[in-house]
Amino acid sequence: MEKITENNYDRENASEFAWREQELARKETELKEKEEALKAKEEIVYKNAKERLYDKIHVSVRTMDVIIFCLIALVVVVTVLGVMAGNG
Repeated sequence: MEKITENNYDRENASEFAWREQELARKETELKEKEEALKAKEEIVYKNAKERLYDKIHVSVRTMDVIIFCLIALVVVVTVLGVMAGNG
């Protein structure tokens, strides 16, 4: 009679093991889906106009900053000269 009880115990352990394996596989799948969703969110990062410009032009950030500063200074100088010429 003990032999039958041991077989039943082994079957219960086997079914419990199979259930745990299925549960583990399901949780792994859920985890992978969550990781992919997080990666997708990380890729969709808002970039401001300055960062988008730097992505398109392959120069250093410092060089681009100097160019932008010079262009802004040039616009200010031209505007001031235009106002002075218009008044005089």
